[in-house]
Amino acid sequence: MDTLRLTAQVENPNSHPISVKAYIKRDTTVVDSMAFADDGLHGDGKTDDGLWGLTWRLPANEEMYSATVVTTDPVDKSVYSMPFSARFTTAGPIVFQHLSARKHSGDLVVFENPAVCNHGLTVVVPSVTGTLRKLEGDTVIDRVYNARITYGDIPPDSVIGTSRFYSLTLRSPADSIRLGVDLASDGFTYWTDTLTFYFPDAVADKHLSVIPIDFALHQNYPNPFNPSTTINYGLPNASEVRLAVYDLLGREVSVLVNGRKDAGVHEVRFDGSGLSSGVYLYRLTAGSFVQTRKMIVVR
Repeated sequence: MDTLRLTAQVENPNSHPISVKAYIKRDTTVVDSMAFADDGLHGDGKTDDGLWGLTWRLPANEEMYSATVVTTDPVDKSVYSMPFSARFTTAGPIVFQHLSARKHSGDLVVFENPAVCNHGLTVVVPSVTGTLRKLEGDTVIDRVYNARITYGDIPPDSVIGTSRFYSLTLRSPADSIRLGVDLASDGFTYWTDTLTFYFPDAVADKHLSVIPIDFALHQNYPNPFNPSTTINYGLPNASEVRLAVYDLLGREVSVLVNGRKDAGVHEVRFDGSGLSSGVYLYRLTAGSFVQTRKMIVVR
């Protein structure tokens, strides 16, 4: 997304020639201002229908923004201001790095060892929470318990996990469940997603699996680490996989995976006890897909 679109429904009972402006703020500093239009050309519906709109080119840097909408009526000299009319961000995104689901006997499903990742490169995203919720129209899930977990401040290119867990109960047996995911910062939701978990048979303590849409190599967690860390990767289909660790000179330090793996999200534990402090690279090759990430060993 490189363009922001804002709309505002404005009531003008006296049909005065009003103006509507948005002030874009970073913290408390105004970084830009622009006028809304009600001409049917700015994503605002029809001409003079009271729905005003504008577009704003998002900057390339990572920041947290808010918009204040100000309506001015020059006839009666009134000004109406709505601080924090909208919030948006170019930081992150924050995504679930790991969410291990286990179906227990009966109707209980527990989501263990949740961890979230900040895929941004420069900004610490503050006060992150992750919420699981039922989707509208869902008839399988009865209730989600422990629905919101606090992860705290997430540094850039880092993963934060917790020993807390999510859980839910089912209304009836099912071979899959779909959940909505809301990831928020400072109480405001910036990122949403939908996760599908499959469990083809109803065996107690059966691990549920989620099939990713694309190949992915996730940031290890914890990072930095001493002496061990966890690496997750996703395969949309069964593939020949090689996952290896290298030093910064390109020398192979360890081969963690080398063989065919089924579709799904896979987890590998890496023990760096024999390594000195410093930055290392780990590379996933799966068919034509290749991705490399950095990890840091500390002593």
